[in-house]
Parts: sequence; structure tokens; C-alpha cells
Amino acid sequence: MTGHDDLIKLAKMKLNITWDDEGTNARVAAILAESIPTVSNMVGLAYDYSAKDALDENGDVFDYSAPSMEQNVLLNYIAYEWNHCVDTFWQNYWQMIAACRQRHELAEDAVAESDSADDSAEESDTDADSDEESE
Repeated sequence: MTGHDDLIKLAKMKLNITWDDEGTNARVAAILAESIPTVSNMVGLAYDYSAKDALDENGDVFDYSAPSMEQNVLLNYIAYEWNHCVDTFWQNYWQMIAACRQRHELAEDAVAESDSADDSAEESDTDADSDEESE
């Protein structure tokens, strides 16, 4: 079972859908496909529209099928969308969304600092090499 299949199964469980119907399955799949980019943006993940994947701060595909706060936000967003009341979603989940965004922003800052430190180390190595050559 793929991550997408797992997400559909999780969404159906969240919605308490115990039957297997082609129309219902198509609606859940459509809501899921529309919700992932929206929720990714909310929680601070990038979204690659060409690959249809959420990306974390390292550029790796984010796995919404694994238990996480982001998964919780996604499944609840799907439930609100299913019940045509997404307009009240933000006011009920803004704290969880803010916590996710903050965590991803902090991780992004850590990645940027690490990259900056790596660049500085490479520049120092290059400077040392050029000093040795000039002697």
C-alpha cells in the first residue's frame, strides 16, 4: 500500500466511512488531493505542484501518512471539507497550525545556518590552499 492509499484509508477512518463505494472513494480522494497543497502551505511546508508532493525544509518529500501534527491538521481539514464547513477550520486549529509553522521555520533556519557554516568552512579551506600555493 502506498502512502497515498494509506492517507485515503486514514481519511475514511477519520470520516467514519466504513463502506467501499466508488463515488465516496472518488470524493475522498479528490478532497485529499486538494487538501494536501492547502495544508502544506498552512503548516509551513513547500509544495511541488509538478511532483504533487509536500517538501520539508531539507527538500525531502514529507510523509503525511506517518503520525505527526501535520497529519492531524490534514485529516481534520479533510473532515471539515467533507462537511462543507472549512470556513470554521482555521479558528479551531490555528494554534496547531502555528506550532507546525514555527517548528518548520526553526528547522529551516537550522538548515540555513548549517549551510552557511559549511560554506564558511569551504572558503577557509580554499583560502588556506591559496596561501600554501603562494609560499
